[in-house]
Amino acid sequence: MKIITAKEASKPFTREEKKRHREQEASYRRGYRHGYDQALDDAKEGTTNYHYKFFNKVLMPWTYFKDKLSKKGKIMVFPPSIEGEVK
Repeated sequence: MKIITAKEASKPFTREEKKRHREQEASYRRGYRHGYDQALDDAKEGTTNYHYKFFNKVLMPWTYFKDKLSKKGKIMVFPPSIEGEVK
């Protein structure tokens, strides 16, 4: 797997790059979501409803490419930030 910089990731991809990155990004998103889910489980007593809302309303759509930026599919979309994302 080729490591790319944020600058490279922000540029539009060729068709072949887009397919390869989409597959790699899907794996990354699944792993990121799994890690976040595990963190919620590990910290159940201190976890607030706010964190679960972030997980369900913001992180899950991003994981499956269903958020607004990911649907465009032209650039790599980095994980959403928990700051100010949940309403």
